[in-house]
Amino acid sequence: MLYNWPAVNYFQTNRQTLIPGWHVPSKAEFTSLFSFAGAIPAQEDGNPSHPEYYAGAQLKAKTDWPEPTDEREICYDTFGFCGLPAGLCDYNGTFKDVGTECYFWTSTKSTSNTNQAWRTGFYHTGRETHSWKEWEVACRFSIRLVKDST
Repeated sequence: MLYNWPAVNYFQTNRQTLIPGWHVPSKAEFTSLFSFAGAIPAQEDGNPSHPEYYAGAQLKAKTDWPEPTDEREICYDTFGFCGLPAGLCDYNGTFKDVGTECYFWTSTKSTSNTNQAWRTGFYHTGRETHSWKEWEVACRFSIRLVKDST
Protein backbone atom coordinates (compact mmCIF):
# COMPACT_ATOMS: atom_id res chain seq x y z
CA MET A 1 0.00 0.00 0.00
CA LEU A 2 1.27 3.48 -0.86
CA TYR A 3 0.42 6.58 1.18
CA ASN A 4 0.64 10.31 0.57
CA TRP A 5 2.27 12.40 3.27
CA PRO A 6 -1.01 13.86 4.60
CA ALA A 7 -2.05 10.27 5.40
CA VAL A 8 1.27 9.77 7.20
CA ASN A 9 0.72 12.98 9.13
CA TYR A 10 -2.85 11.92 10.01
CA PHE A 11 -1.55 8.60 11.26
CA GLN A 12 1.13 10.31 13.37
CA THR A 13 -1.40 12.73 14.85
CA ASN A 14 -3.92 9.97 15.68
CA ARG A 15 -1.58 7.03 16.25
CA GLN A 16 -2.55 6.42 19.87
CA THR A 17 -6.11 5.75 18.67
CA LEU A 18 -5.25 3.95 15.42
CA ILE A 19 -2.34 1.71 16.47
CA PRO A 20 -1.24 2.49 20.02
CA GLY A 21 2.47 2.04 20.70
CA TRP A 22 3.65 2.45 17.07
CA HIS A 23 4.76 5.36 14.90
CA VAL A 24 6.21 6.25 11.49
CA PRO A 25 9.97 6.72 11.98
CA SER A 26 11.60 10.10 11.58
CA LYS A 27 14.51 10.83 9.29
CA ALA A 28 16.81 10.53 12.33
CA GLU A 29 15.36 7.11 13.23
CA PHE A 30 15.88 5.81 9.68
CA THR A 31 19.44 7.16 9.78
CA SER A 32 20.05 5.21 13.01
CA LEU A 33 18.63 2.07 11.41
CA PHE A 34 20.89 2.48 8.37
CA SER A 35 23.93 3.05 10.61
CA PHE A 36 23.07 -0.07 12.59
CA ALA A 37 22.63 -2.10 9.41
CA GLY A 38 26.08 -1.05 8.16
CA ALA A 39 25.36 2.01 6.05
CA ILE A 40 28.23 4.04 4.71
CA PRO A 41 27.09 7.54 3.69
CA ALA A 42 27.48 7.79 -0.08
CA GLN A 43 28.99 11.28 0.09
CA GLU A 44 31.79 9.98 2.33
CA ASP A 45 32.42 6.71 0.51
CA GLY A 46 32.07 7.47 -3.19
CA ASN A 47 33.41 4.00 -4.03
CA PRO A 48 30.69 1.65 -5.39
CA SER A 49 32.88 -1.42 -4.80
CA HIS A 50 33.41 -0.76 -1.07
CA PRO A 51 33.84 -4.14 0.67
CA GLU A 52 31.31 -3.52 3.45
CA TYR A 53 27.68 -4.31 2.79
CA TYR A 54 25.45 -1.27 2.70
CA ALA A 55 22.21 -1.05 4.66
CA GLY A 56 20.07 -1.57 1.55
CA ALA A 57 21.38 -5.11 1.04
CA GLN A 58 20.77 -5.92 4.70
CA LEU A 59 17.21 -4.54 4.75
CA LYS A 60 15.79 -5.54 1.35
CA ALA A 61 13.56 -8.64 1.24
CA LYS A 62 15.12 -11.76 -0.26
CA THR A 63 12.21 -12.10 -2.71
CA ASP A 64 10.30 -9.91 -5.17
CA TRP A 65 13.36 -7.94 -6.35
CA PRO A 66 14.81 -8.45 -9.86
CA GLU A 67 17.20 -11.39 -10.17
CA PRO A 68 20.68 -10.16 -9.14
CA THR A 69 23.19 -9.73 -11.95
CA ASP A 70 26.15 -9.18 -9.60
CA GLU A 71 26.97 -9.32 -5.89
CA ARG A 72 25.90 -5.69 -5.30
CA GLU A 73 22.29 -6.62 -6.07
CA ILE A 74 21.98 -9.53 -3.62
CA CYS A 75 19.34 -8.98 -0.92
CA TYR A 76 20.10 -10.46 2.50
CA ASP A 77 17.23 -9.26 4.73
CA THR A 78 19.54 -9.82 7.69
CA PHE A 79 17.27 -8.18 10.26
CA GLY A 80 13.80 -9.16 9.00
CA PHE A 81 13.00 -5.63 7.78
CA CYS A 82 11.79 -7.15 4.49
CA GLY A 83 11.85 -4.00 2.31
CA LEU A 84 9.83 -4.70 -0.84
CA PRO A 85 10.06 -2.91 -4.22
CA ALA A 86 6.61 -1.29 -4.17
CA GLY A 87 7.76 1.73 -6.20
CA LEU A 88 5.90 5.03 -5.92
CA CYS A 89 2.89 6.88 -7.22
CA ASP A 90 3.73 10.42 -8.29
CA TYR A 91 1.56 13.53 -7.84
CA ASN A 92 -0.05 12.88 -11.26
CA GLY A 93 -1.18 9.40 -10.20
CA THR A 94 1.44 7.60 -12.30
CA PHE A 95 2.98 4.47 -10.76
CA LYS A 96 6.75 4.22 -11.19
CA ASP A 97 9.59 1.85 -10.24
CA VAL A 98 7.19 -0.94 -9.17
CA GLY A 99 9.26 -4.10 -8.78
CA THR A 100 12.59 -2.28 -8.88
CA GLU A 101 12.71 0.36 -6.13
CA CYS A 102 11.56 0.83 -2.56
CA TYR A 103 10.61 4.23 -1.11
CA PHE A 104 9.55 5.11 2.45
CA TRP A 105 8.07 8.27 3.89
CA THR A 106 9.56 9.49 7.13
CA SER A 107 7.54 11.47 9.67
CA THR A 108 9.87 14.45 9.08
CA LYS A 109 8.35 17.37 7.22
CA SER A 110 10.57 19.68 5.18
CA THR A 111 11.58 22.85 6.98
CA SER A 112 12.18 24.73 3.73
CA ASN A 113 9.04 23.79 1.74
CA THR A 114 5.62 23.13 3.30
CA ASN A 115 4.64 21.00 0.30
CA GLN A 116 7.47 18.50 0.87
CA ALA A 117 8.55 15.84 3.37
CA TRP A 118 11.57 13.52 3.65
CA ARG A 119 11.74 10.08 2.07
CA THR A 120 14.32 7.31 1.72
CA GLY A 121 14.50 3.80 0.29
CA PHE A 122 16.50 1.23 -1.66
CA TYR A 123 17.59 0.72 -5.27
CA HIS A 124 17.56 -2.72 -6.90
CA THR A 125 20.91 -2.07 -8.60
CA GLY A 126 23.00 -1.76 -5.47
CA ARG A 127 23.30 -2.33 -1.79
CA GLU A 128 23.22 1.31 -0.74
CA THR A 129 20.20 3.22 0.52
CA HIS A 130 18.63 6.07 -1.46
CA SER A 131 20.12 9.41 -0.70
CA TRP A 132 17.75 11.53 1.38
CA LYS A 133 15.31 13.62 -0.63
CA GLU A 134 12.46 15.97 0.06
CA TRP A 135 9.46 15.03 -2.09
CA GLU A 136 6.06 16.51 -2.86
CA VAL A 137 3.59 15.47 -0.16
CA ALA A 138 1.04 14.44 -2.82
CA CYS A 139 3.30 11.57 -3.95
CA ARG A 140 2.63 8.15 -2.47
CA PHE A 141 5.29 5.90 -0.92
CA SER A 142 5.35 2.96 1.47
CA ILE A 143 5.54 3.51 5.20
CA ARG A 144 7.05 1.47 8.01
CA LEU A 145 5.99 1.51 11.62
CA VAL A 146 8.33 1.19 14.57
CA LYS A 147 7.44 0.37 18.12
CA ASP A 148 7.52 3.29 20.52
CA SER A 149 10.36 3.13 23.02
CA THR A 150 9.28 2.49 26.58
